Amino acid sequence: MSENDKTLIYLHIPKTGGQTLKATIKRNYPKDKTWRFHKDGKTAELIRKADQYICLIGHRNFGIHRYLNKPYTYITMLRDPIDRVISIYYYLLRSPGHNLYDKVKDISFEDFVLDDKFRRQTENLQTLFISGKSSKELSIAKHNLKNYFSVVGIMERFDESLFLMSQEFGWKNINYKKKNVTKNRPAKEDFSEKIIDKLKEKNELDIELYEYGKELFEEKLKTLPESTKQKMNDYLQR
Repeated sequence: MSENDKTLIYLHIPKTGGQTLKATIKRNYPKDKTWRFHKDGKTAELIRKADQYICLIGHRNFGIHRYLNKPYTYITMLRDPIDRVISIYYYLLRSPGHNLYDKVKDISFEDFVLDDKFRRQTENLQTLFISGKSSKELSIAKHNLKNYFSVVGIMERFDESLFLMSQEFGWKNINYKKKNVTKNRPAKEDFSEKIIDKLKEKNELDIELYEYGKELFEEKLKTLPESTKQKMNDYLQR
C-alpha cells in the first residue's frame, strides 16, 4: 500500500507554518473528505467521524489514529523552538480574539517567558504534541517521528518540506502564498542573551527533538532519485 492510499493526519503544532500548509492540503483533497478536528474535540465525535475522511487536520497531540479503523500516516512541521516561542508571543499581541490576548497584551516578552501560567506555550510544546504524553517524553516523541510520520517537515526549509510531501502523497498544486505570518516581530538576535538562555533551558527537549527532526528530513532528501532532486531544484528556483 502506498502512502497515498492511507488516511493523512496532519498534526499541526502552533506557529510552525500551519496555516500555509493547511491551505495547500485543502487544495489537494476533496472538501467533503477533509476534516479539521479540534484539540478539545470529544472522543465520541472522533470515533463517529474519523473514518469518513481521507485527511484529518488539527491542533491535537499525537494519537488520533487510535480512532481510525483503516491505514493512516502522519505529517508535521517542526520549527526552531526559540523562534517558535518568539512568534507565538507576537502573534498573541495582535490577536484580540485569542483567549490569551488579555493576559499577554500588557506584559513584556520576558514576563511571558518567565510566567508559569504560559508554560504550555513556552516550554517544549513540540515534544508534547509529538509524544502525545502530558509528561513530554522525548524518547517517545523521537520514536513517533521515526515510525509514524511519512514526512517530518522543517519550517525553516518550508519549500523543500512541501515538495517532499507532494512527492509522498501525489499533490499537484503546491504553489502558495504565506498565511498567518507574524509581521514586524523581532528576530532571535534582538533579545538579550539572558532571556535566550532561559528559553533554551525551558525548551531543552524541543531543541533535541528539532535536531532529530532535521536528521530525518535530511535522510528523506537523500533518498530522492536524481530526477526528482532536479524537479525539486526547479521548484525551489521558481
